[in-house]
Amino acid sequence: MSRRALLIANSVAYSDISKNVPRATVNSVVAELSTSLSGLDEEYSFATHAVVDTEHAAARETIRNYIRKSDKSDLLLLYYFGHAMNDPYRGELHLYFRDSEATDPGSMLSLRDIVNWLEIYKIQRVVMMLDCCYAGTGAKALRFSGSVKDAYIMASVNSQEKAAIDYHGERAYGVFSNFVLQAFTNPGARADGRNVTFKSCFRYIKDEMKAVSKQLPYEFDANLGDEIFFSQTTKPVIVDAFRESTPKKCIYRKLFVIASELFVKGEQSERFLYSRLKQREQVEFMQPKKVRSGVVEYEFVSENAFNRYLKLGVLLGILKREDLLSLTQAGRRMVDRGGKQYNSVLHNLLIEAWIKHGFELSELEDAVYRRIRRGSAPSLRGIHRDVSLRRPLGMSRDLFTILFDLTGYVGALNYSDEKTFFPPLGTSDL
Repeated sequence: MSRRALLIANSVAYSDISKNVPRATVNSVVAELSTSLSGLDEEYSFATHAVVDTEHAAARETIRNYIRKSDKSDLLLLYYFGHAMNDPYRGELHLYFRDSEATDPGSMLSLRDIVNWLEIYKIQRVVMMLDCCYAGTGAKALRFSGSVKDAYIMASVNSQEKAAIDYHGERAYGVFSNFVLQAFTNPGARADGRNVTFKSCFRYIKDEMKAVSKQLPYEFDANLGDEIFFSQTTKPVIVDAFRESTPKKCIYRKLFVIASELFVKGEQSERFLYSRLKQREQVEFMQPKKVRSGVVEYEFVSENAFNRYLKLGVLLGILKREDLLSLTQAGRRMVDRGGKQYNSVLHNLLIEAWIKHGFELSELEDAVYRRIRRGSAPSLRGIHRDVSLRRPLGMSRDLFTILFDLTGYVGALNYSDEKTFFPPLGTSDL
């Protein structure tokens, strides 16, 4: 038996364009989900295929063909993100594609059509992850299927409610989908040991959503809920390329800007690099400053603060200081071709930095898991305290925080909302 996943997603547009979910973000999330699914241990790995921002007719044929080519013994995972419409008279969910019209259900794809194909091609084991308005309606179509014997549906909302977009996180995307991605690494998703079942994955998503949103997800289980979805390992699945979705002012982006400037312009003095970025008011280094009550202005970071980023780059092995500042071999690989290997190379450098201080990622994972199991918040400060009580750290809390934060941004850890945009003045390790 093999595992196959069809990832269907469409960019989302509203009358208020500031609320849109752009194609670049959709592509980024689908790529991350695809990497997470295909990078699982061999026993649980999925062969994935993406259908992103496609016109209705082409998407329809691609989806039908993908189902047709699946074996009836396969476990088929279908993921959808985008607009959807609920037919109140027939109780059917219609998926909205690039050329669909809001007033014309015929220009959309009915989920009932997808279920019909599952029946025609005798697919018997199906998992659906639906992140759209009225997603719970999808359970009705699958529940009355005469062919699909084993099924599990994770829906972002019930059949009556609208799905929400998270505009406060790292990227504007579905609240539900963001927690789906976190489930691959967060110990809170485990059922037992390191195993994550479809049901424990949904339970984790539901609990996390309850803390940040009024949106209530919906599940339907027909014999698949307790099957193992995947097993969390200490070897994270890392998306190679630079993550465009990260906050503008995080250290992850600052290091990218510095390395990219040196890659394009060549070696230069620290003061010259600082003056160039300051002159063009590089947004990643603009720092908020309260000038009076209710009024905030932005100014470029001080030269001393800027030098701390350079020291961090040297510490990690991205930069080297001789007569002038330049990139190491690793630094050049990170930003070559616009950062195609930025994440993977930075991840390796971070692992080396942790090992230098006697740490393994499994140690940090277990510290988080212990806090979750006893009902404590897995905050960065709490994790630092728990680890430091068990063993000498050999580094300051500030450096621990920075390394932990960067490790989160490359996708190896994702347990805290505390972000280190500006290293503290007292970061003596640097």
